[in-house]
Amino acid sequence: MERRSLVDGLLSISRSRRDTSGRRHLEVTVVAEPDIRPWRYPPPMELQYGDWWRTELEAGTEPWSSPNPDLAVLLTAARADSITLFGPAIDGVVEAVPRGDLDQALRDVISDLVADLDDDTRNVLLTLTRVWFTLETGTIGAKDVAAEWALARLPKERGDAVRLARAGYLGDRQDPWTGEAMVTARADANAILEAISALPR
Repeated sequence: MERRSLVDGLLSISRSRRDTSGRRHLEVTVVAEPDIRPWRYPPPMELQYGDWWRTELEAGTEPWSSPNPDLAVLLTAARADSITLFGPAIDGVVEAVPRGDLDQALRDVISDLVADLDDDTRNVLLTLTRVWFTLETGTIGAKDVAAEWALARLPKERGDAVRLARAGYLGDRQDPWTGEAMVTARADANAILEAISALPR
């Protein structure tokens, strides 16, 4: 009942793809403190709202999964760069995710990402660059930052799709994913996956 009420409230204020009002898309993740403190992996989550799930959420389903490896990444990002609106600071409530668990989470989300490549191409490509970036550096970077970092490290014959995805993400150009663009996207994704596979564990 509480989850449904919260989801309904978020649906009413978060921007949908059909919305031209200028509102922002909301992404909200809810966790219970006893589920993550003391820390264990993979962590459970109570609820996750995102407009990519609007159709499912409007239909009354709960599409998020729990436990969810990606929560380790979200909590790491929140501890590194967040603003407390009320209550205690996050580092007093959420323990640091051990580097080994962060790396495991990044690897655990890859299969689901790759499965969505044809339907969510821009996001998948950019998220793969973030996975690679974080596995290499131990830090969380914005999608455009991670993409720029990856472009400097991909083989010279690769990167056109990542470059297009980055431009689309920044609003610099349209990025339709059909025909040759989709072929290039698959090739770039494979190149990133090869680079990730070559990293030491």
